[in-house]
Amino acid sequence: MSVNYKQLLLFDCDGGRASLFDDKTILSEIPSNCDCYLFWNDNDSNLSNKINYLKSYRQIHLYPVLESNSKNATDGKLIYFLGKLVDKYSFIIIIHGGDGIYKEIIRTVSEEYGNDRISNEIFTNPTPRNLRELLRQFRQRNQEYGYIEKHSSNNEHEDNLIDKSKNRCLLCWKFCNNFEDFYQHFRDKHHLRIKLICNCKLEFDHLLEFHNHQRKEQSNAFSNKGVAQCLAANQPTKVYLDPHPLILLISAGKTNKCIYCKNKDRSLDPIALISHLTAKHMLYNDIRFQCCSDTKRTLDRFQNHTSTQHKIVDIKKHNI
Repeated sequence: MSVNYKQLLLFDCDGGRASLFDDKTILSEIPSNCDCYLFWNDNDSNLSNKINYLKSYRQIHLYPVLESNSKNATDGKLIYFLGKLVDKYSFIIIIHGGDGIYKEIIRTVSEEYGNDRISNEIFTNPTPRNLRELLRQFRQRNQEYGYIEKHSSNNEHEDNLIDKSKNRCLLCWKFCNNFEDFYQHFRDKHHLRIKLICNCKLEFDHLLEFHNHQRKEQSNAFSNKGVAQCLAANQPTKVYLDPHPLILLISAGKTNKCIYCKNKDRSLDPIALISHLTAKHMLYNDIRFQCCSDTKRTLDRFQNHTSTQHKIVDIKKHNI
């Protein structure tokens, strides 16, 4: 068994050869011992947008050429990387459009390393079927050299659907303004079931469910479970009754007592306690909350502070 057998594909993607990657599903067929290096002229923005979504794949490496005025700049960069990588791979295929320089490259490498080290394919109007055939040949070579395929995901982030740095869909490179737009895009365009992930870590299958959650969090700083938790804080919220110097400990259920009333046997839930302080002791404006900073917020400001933290921070594919 040859555990060190590695294969390399070098792609000159200019001249329409980026269409080899139009079918994203084929990329799951890349053998685990195979790497793909893609080179193209970055002056073509449409081509760059078409290729950039591939960067989430662990075995695909993107190298755009920034020299827009040089006709042979893409060839030059590909040949440079060939020189760096030739000693690291057992077999190499160069994909190009028929440039004569590659005949000399193939001849030189073959003289140095043998005829079974490097080959090339010329594509002028390729389709994803050509890529599938190349990968079939690579799997066949793996069998010939006794390499046992590792069944691991080629995509480093299998559930990752968005390039967040550019707000683009990784499946088609469409730009969307926000996560809600992405949610609709993946449902309508790609027919995927999507989970929405709130900043509080809760996940929702439908946009309406998230909006209901958001409205619930905006409605009150208290519930019978206690004080709303600030998502930016690493400790429970402290509640003060100015000018009273002590911290008011508010816990879930009917476990809370008013520090001003003489009847210490009476226990209240959090909502009832705040209502009692407001009605009997007129302390509504004197309640202060301290959470993620030294700032002591009023009830209204604390409620606004915590409620606005509940927003969509990511989406992922629903694994049925």
